Amino acid sequence: MAGMEVAEFAVAGALLLLGVLTTLVFVRRRLISDGAPMFLCAVRPTREDPWRLRLARYDTDALLFFTPSGVSLAPSHVMPRAGVEVLGVHTPSRGESPSLIDDPLVMRCAQGEVAFDLALPRDDCTAVRSWQEARPPGRPPRAA
Repeated sequence: MAGMEVAEFAVAGALLLLGVLTTLVFVRRRLISDGAPMFLCAVRPTREDPWRLRLARYDTDALLFFTPSGVSLAPSHVMPRAGVEVLGVHTPSRGESPSLIDDPLVMRCAQGEVAFDLALPRDDCTAVRSWQEARPPGRPPRAA
């Protein structure tokens, strides 16, 4: 009988821990979203590097990338709107496609001298390109 009580406490403790961790992930996600929509994407510095999953959020002048897990509320990378050029967009080959992203497109981007790949769902790719080409409110339009 004593063994059964220990097992019940262990199961109850594991369920409590799982509930606390789930709550912490949810709270962190709410804090980093700051009320703005977020989307899942993948980033890789070079084509030889593995994809790294990120949560991305639009800010007025930058696209902010956060690690999906962890405790930090600070972005792991900031992609400024003005400092990034989209070099091209392509459908990934079978071996190139990152996991967990449905119907991805790969954007080849350059930030100054540094180039990187950004994989994101097709709809989000269109939204990122539109956001990157647009001007934030209060700024003069780009000269054609």
